[in-house]
Amino acid sequence: MKLLYDISATDSSELHETLGFVDSDLDMLQLAQYIRSATRELVGYIGEANYKKATDFYEQEKYTEEFLILCKYAIGLNAWRKFAPLLDVSHTSQGRAFRADDQLKPAFEHQITNSDKAMEKNYYQSVNEIFAFIINTNGFETIKEVEKFANLFVSSLQIFQNFVNINDSYLLFMKLAPALQTAENRLIKSRVGAKFQQYFQAENTTINDLIKSICVHYAMADGFKKLSVQLFPEGVFKIGNSSRVDVAATILYFEEELTKLLRELEDEHKKLNALPSTKRMINFDVEDGYVTVR
Repeated sequence: MKLLYDISATDSSELHETLGFVDSDLDMLQLAQYIRSATRELVGYIGEANYKKATDFYEQEKYTEEFLILCKYAIGLNAWRKFAPLLDVSHTSQGRAFRADDQLKPAFEHQITNSDKAMEKNYYQSVNEIFAFIINTNGFETIKEVEKFANLFVSSLQIFQNFVNINDSYLLFMKLAPALQTAENRLIKSRVGAKFQQYFQAENTTINDLIKSICVHYAMADGFKKLSVQLFPEGVFKIGNSSRVDVAATILYFEEELTKLLRELEDEHKKLNALPSTKRMINFDVEDGYVTVR
């Protein structure tokens, strides 16, 4: 697999130039496995054909190409955020220990935690920038991980954001898509039965919009349970008493909204499929068998 970094370099100046906050005196060989791992992760997102465009630019020394810059940043940041925790302690013959001198002190635990969160969120944002670049630029292949969910009620990020705004995150939409499919199979088909395909084709109707909203709210609740909270934009969180995001309250909110939407769907489905009354109207006439009073 071709890489976008020279892992044989005896310093990390290339990584320093890419990220801007990493010292340049680190031997890149120490980061080699993390660079490879981060590269495989990115290729899994964007596909080998799209990644090849970046390696072509790198080999041709077209270092100012925007796509190459985006890919190098995402790979470098992902590699560094996974490698950095190993530097927090020294592995000595007497076990793990902190080293400190007069000029450099170990960070406090809360500073390390905040840094880890910031790097993770920044990494997800950088991958999303690559997604946006590929989708909005001619000459790139469609991202298969997004395309394979094109047959769902909520088939695109734009439709998803009609119900919940996720700050144009293609990456988050891709990670939530399996839950959208699960919602259709578990929640929708069991309620609408044979009408499923008919409702799918009934664009811009109340019941079609209800189904889409149900899928989105289910996916959000499920996502907060399974995915890193750093993937989600701050605007979708509920805020707790300490002015911090409250994940449990956020999950509860989406689950309560989901319950309401499911009731609405059931009511709408019954209304659309109500059978006409077959009860005979009572009309008295000369042949009804009743006594006629003259």
